[in-house]
Amino acid sequence: APQLITFREPQTNVTVILVGAMHYNPASIKLARETVDNLGSKEQLGSVIIESCDIRWNDTGVDENGLEAKFAKNFLTNEMRAAHDTS
Repeated sequence: APQLITFREPQTNVTVILVGAMHYNPASIKLARETVDNLGSKEQLGSVIIESCDIRWNDTGVDENGLEAKFAKNFLTNEMRAAHDTS
């Protein structure tokens, strides 16, 4: 998929997969979730890093303790939440 870029980080030789996303887009949500699920099922998932400004992340409904608001989870699903929840 053109939204996935795979490369090796040269200093550590670790494989990195970047997931390109459009915020709140159902296709981006699905791609983020499926990518994390696929790597996890193969035991190839080392970590998930979500790049986002604090305003967008706060809109996901997850607080600093990882607790979530039901309203946000049910109505504001996005690719950041999908990656977070799946990992």
